[in-house]
Amino acid sequence: MGLNIRSNDFPAELAEIATACDRHGARPVDRIELLIAWLRALDGWLDALDEVVAAAASRSATLGRRVRVELTLDNFDGVATRMTDEGYLVVTRDDGTERIVTAGDVIHLRAAR
Repeated sequence: MGLNIRSNDFPAELAEIATACDRHGARPVDRIELLIAWLRALDGWLDALDEVVAAAASRSATLGRRVRVELTLDNFDGVATRMTDEGYLVVTRDDGTERIVTAGDVIHLRAAR
């Protein structure tokens, strides 16, 4: 996990799409306060681990979308259909088979016109 606190150090290719705490508040962010709040929130999630994957799936911008998965030795297209109990992405490939993606680049594809 990572959290950008200041937006003045973004590389040029991320400057227009990345965000940081200093873009969303009127006052500077106190790093200690932020860390404490984040750890408390994380502790709450750790007490409810069974709900974490369901919560992530409900907020996912990827599930239900057509994607291209780029792995070190393989690439394929399909639809991101669900997440496993462990939180891995499941992609239903164009041939109908499912593939569990544990690591790789997942690229959202535009709908065919």
